[in-house]
Amino acid sequence: MSDEQPARDRLIELASDISALVLINVMWFVCTALVVTAFPALGGLYHATNALAHGKPADWRTFVEGFRAHFWLSWRWGILNVVIGGALVGNLVFYDQIAAEWAIVARAVIALLLTGWGVLQIFAWPLLMEQTDRRVRVALQNSLVILIRLPVFALVVAAGLALLAWASLFVMRPALVFISASLFAYLANKAVIRAIDRIVPKAPPAA
Repeated sequence: MSDEQPARDRLIELASDISALVLINVMWFVCTALVVTAFPALGGLYHATNALAHGKPADWRTFVEGFRAHFWLSWRWGILNVVIGGALVGNLVFYDQIAAEWAIVARAVIALLLTGWGVLQIFAWPLLMEQTDRRVRVALQNSLVILIRLPVFALVVAAGLALLAWASLFVMRPALVFISASLFAYLANKAVIRAIDRIVPKAPPAA
């Protein structure tokens, strides 16, 4: 009986987490579909999934709390990504129209920069939830630290989440409404928590 009870508790906890992820995802999707609230919706999404990643409960109130608390932070992050991401994509399209051999090198460099920027973004929002300094620049710097200190870990996480995003967009599109975004954010939060523990190990308890 003692072995069955923990297993039952874990199943109940898992079911609770899944139902929370579905609810959070639906709220994120609705807010994103409204366009004007798309960036703050990310704040709510990562705030709620960060709580779940730390083993805390989360519901629609947690999402709304994050939406409000990170409203302006999400806009700063969003504007920065629109500017830098748009510039990189624009340059990639521009050089793609040039047939010269040097343009191939330019496209490769820009594609590499765009990929690197995307990898940094995977860790940026979870870091904003973890760090005391809530500046986007600091989160990007810390993302770069994870990439440099734990390159294999960072690239495996990025590849796995990229596969999840691809499957949601092209294979299981209904998942985008119900689970994929919240699952993506939850796994990214878990990855950052693990990375922080590996880079900054906790001090042993006092004797």
